[in-house]
Amino acid sequence: MPGARLRRFYGLFKKRNIILPMFREVFAGTYKMPVLTLLLFILSFLYILSPVDIIPDWIVVLGWIDDLILFSYASKFLEKELVRYQQHKNYISGKPVVLQTKWK
Repeated sequence: MPGARLRRFYGLFKKRNIILPMFREVFAGTYKMPVLTLLLFILSFLYILSPVDIIPDWIVVLGWIDDLILFSYASKFLEKELVRYQQHKNYISGKPVVLQTKWK
């Protein structure tokens, strides 16, 4: 389980140059993101930056655990949304859209 989270974080780090343009298009209205997903990102970002936490950040290790759990949960949704965004951009530009499926 921790290995999967680390791979997800690394995957998001590799896609860091796509995240900001995606949110720019969302707020400009050119890309539609589900409202609950957008709300999850905004609230988790505000919670991580907020000095008010369930476990205070001045408790060195324990204070970061709640932030990491929330970031891990939000990053799973962000990764799925980035795939949808890339498929949308490929569709708009006329490139073939490759669907992420697993064959049995």
